[in-house]
Amino acid sequence: MHVKDIQRTEFTAVNTGVDKSLYELFAYSKCQPGMVANCTTFSYGWLSLILELRRLQVVLPVEVPYCGDLGLELQLKMKQQDPLVRFYDVCELAANAAMGGPNGRKLFCVDLEHCHDKFRGFDIKVLAVVYSRFQEVMLLDADTLFFQSPMALWETDKYKSTGTLFFHDRISYELSYLAARSAVGWERLTPGRHRDGVLCGDALQHFPVQLNAAKGPDADVEPLYMNSDNILEWGGERRRLYRTAARPAELYPGSFTERKLLQTCPFDVTTMELAPLETMLLAQRLQFYNVVSGWINEDRGTWWYSFA
Repeated sequence: MHVKDIQRTEFTAVNTGVDKSLYELFAYSKCQPGMVANCTTFSYGWLSLILELRRLQVVLPVEVPYCGDLGLELQLKMKQQDPLVRFYDVCELAANAAMGGPNGRKLFCVDLEHCHDKFRGFDIKVLAVVYSRFQEVMLLDADTLFFQSPMALWETDKYKSTGTLFFHDRISYELSYLAARSAVGWERLTPGRHRDGVLCGDALQHFPVQLNAAKGPDADVEPLYMNSDNILEWGGERRRLYRTAARPAELYPGSFTERKLLQTCPFDVTTMELAPLETMLLAQRLQFYNVVSGWINEDRGTWWYSFA
């Protein structure tokens, strides 16, 4: 269901603590879609991600929801660099949300401390979408590195026909499998290359359709992004990185759990070196990371509040 199709009556019983229903929050901005970058423990990731998006000519506004753990100084520094970035304490909003008015049943958490405990981490994404002012949201992890602009995703037939577009983040869920999983999918064990790696599985996502029809239906679609906490460690001669070619959905091997396999890349993968542009983007992300690291070192101790 598109947000614009939601009827006001569905949310009038929800009090957000700021004298607005969720519908009114949804309807606050109708003119354009926007990006939401989660503020997580990958501390500089979301900052360098915003710089990366601007270098890729993404000019949409960006929201950065946080959970009581981001200082005002860094917010002001980022807004000086990019006035299209909006920060908001999503946990403060969620702590005041109640059914049937301020004294009604709490919607997300019993108080602010409970919200901090519950939503500082992966689950902040739920609140990020609920309280975003955008009617069309592209939700981004801080550890995402784009190999090309994501703007074309808004124009895909899949998104236009359904109003949603999802990418697999995990294929198997058992903790025993996830514990054995490599940070980028598959560590090469070849002697002499023990620090090399291959992007595959959930660490690498290809564009969902072929953008260049001239290449033909069997051509490899371009990689869209990688998703890894280790994006700053890969690339260059010291630790080289390879990637897998895209495969049609009909070749999906099925459940890793049912096949009793680790979540790796065992199914006839085709590997290739990163293209020069992809290698350059890896190096560029490290440069952006160093830039924002410099901002933070200027005001160390004032930008990030402890989780304690």
